[in-house]
Amino acid sequence: NAFFRNSTGQPKPNLKQMHADAKTRIADASVDESLLRAIGDQKSLTAAASQSGARPHKLPTKPAEVDDDGQFRYVVLGPSAASESGKPSAEARRFIEETTSPDRPRKERNAIVIVVPSRDGVQSARAAIRDHLGWMAVGETIKKEGHELDLIRQQNLDAYAAASFRNI
Repeated sequence: NAFFRNSTGQPKPNLKQMHADAKTRIADASVDESLLRAIGDQKSLTAAASQSGARPHKLPTKPAEVDDDGQFRYVVLGPSAASESGKPSAEARRFIEETTSPDRPRKERNAIVIVVPSRDGVQSARAAIRDHLGWMAVGETIKKEGHELDLIRQQNLDAYAAASFRNI
């Protein structure tokens, strides 16, 4: 049970235990959806490229979305394209080599920069998102079950949630 009783016998939530339980119930699909949303919302990923005159493409789903016209292209791919240094993933390689299909190779390969996350970075980001979603679930559970938090517990919950959001 994630609650303990105080000296007056009232149940008080154990926030850390509730958080640990909540994290185990968060679906991987929710984590992945939040990760893609966080990447999409991050303007700094393409801001410098735009200022340099590159055409940014954030999270394209297929190589055909990135023109092969000789203009400098800056492409930010998502977690499914995670790679290791010097070893591009199959998805990243597709964006480098193809335009609309494997039989239509990209002619202007020198005009495209592909940005992909590291595999370790994706794991770390997923863990941070799961942690944040866990704190959000704790807050929702407390509200849904009608529990009142004392000021200190509420401040702790708010601080945990805010810190977990910054970690994303």
